[in-house]
Amino acid sequence: MKSGELTLPHFERLDQIAPSIVKIRIAKGVSQTELARRLGVSKQVISRYEESDYQTVAIARLQEILDAIGIKTVVTLSA
Repeated sequence: MKSGELTLPHFERLDQIAPSIVKIRIAKGVSQTELARRLGVSKQVISRYEESDYQTVAIARLQEILDAIGIKTVVTLSA
């Protein structure tokens, strides 16, 4: 995972993204400490997020986290 090679899966639902954030962060070479710095929070906050697989984090915050680790998101809604 730390090789820098990153193939992102296709997600069908927003709630599928959160459990993958730790893997994505590691693959991008971003430590918890660095992510915390980029977000302006403590490392403990990131640790708490990751303990719950980001399941308790609001969608807006998930977007900030993905932005901070350099992941572009594209959302498509369909009926």
